[in-house]
Order: sequence, then structure tokens, then C-alpha cells
Amino acid sequence: MKQLFVNHTYEQDGVFFGVAALDSTVEKNIPIVFSAEMAKAIHQLNNNPPPDGFHTFDKFCQFVVYVTYTPELGMSIQFMDFKGDDDTALDRYLSLQMAGWEKSDIDDVMRLYTEIKQGNKEQADLIDEPIPLF
Repeated sequence: MKQLFVNHTYEQDGVFFGVAALDSTVEKNIPIVFSAEMAKAIHQLNNNPPPDGFHTFDKFCQFVVYVTYTPELGMSIQFMDFKGDDDTALDRYLSLQMAGWEKSDIDDVMRLYTEIKQGNKEQADLIDEPIPLF
């Protein structure tokens, strides 16, 4: 089974989330999740980011993957597992709308969820790498 590395996990409204927030954890995941070409593009953006940051979506095993970079926080990766539940996906759609996300971004998340539900059988485990307190 494939493994992804996260610093925090939680469940909200039926969606299971794993978050890679530390640079070292993000770096471990990039070559696992992305093709060499996409990984190179993400590294280039991270090394010379646009002033307003950037984000992208993809899928990996059962997860919708959300990569984001903000100048204040750096890069993070969020793994979302909808567990194949359409009601949960629709609830997430509405919560993203209420949070002010762009329609195109919400549509990307839902498209990826649908692709995962229709064609993915491979699963990945999330390996916890807690954030040190000191």
C-alpha cells in the first residue's frame, strides 16, 4: 500500500483530512503524489512564488489533493477523503461555496472526487509525522 505523510489529521462533516504543513513533510509527498514534470513545476513555483501565492488540485488514490502556497505560511498539502459518499461530497461543495471559494476550484474538487469514485481502487495510508512542540 502506498504511504503519504501528514502532520495532522481530522474529520469534518464526514470528510477525512490529512494535512502536510512542515516543509520536510511536504517535500516527502511531492514525488509520491505527482509526476516528475509536475513535481518540478511545483518546486519551481515554490522557489519563485507569485506574490499572491498559488494552488492546484489533483488526485492520488482515494484522496483529492489540494496544494497551496501562501507567502505567510509557505506550502502545504491537504488530502481529502470523501469515502465515496455523494452526500458528503455535496455537503463539502456547499461548505466551500459558503467559505468563498471560486466556483472553478469547487468544480475541480468535485470533478476529482467523481473520477476517484468511478475509477480508483487503490488506497493509500496516511503516516502521521506530528509537529514538534519545541
